[in-house]
Amino acid sequence: MKPALVLLLLLLSACGHKGALVRATDDSKLTNAQVRAMKKEEGAATMKALIPPAQAAPKRVDDGAVPSGVRQDDPFNLPPADTVEKPR
Repeated sequence: MKPALVLLLLLLSACGHKGALVRATDDSKLTNAQVRAMKKEEGAATMKALIPPAQAAPKRVDDGAVPSGVRQDDPFNLPPADTVEKPR
């Protein structure tokens, strides 16, 4: 029983086949004009990929600290626990 189960699992593990392999095109059959056109398209795509998106190159902010004016009283701004006097 176990050898049959192992064989079945091995056979099922090889079921990841997507499709037949396709041979790459032979560049020797292309004319010089076709090769130049293909390289021109590749060059344009390369230059487009080299331009960073807006998120990668954010605008520069010269002054990060903006004056905030008068701050309101913060009820949670308490001193550290060891500096507070305990009532007796």
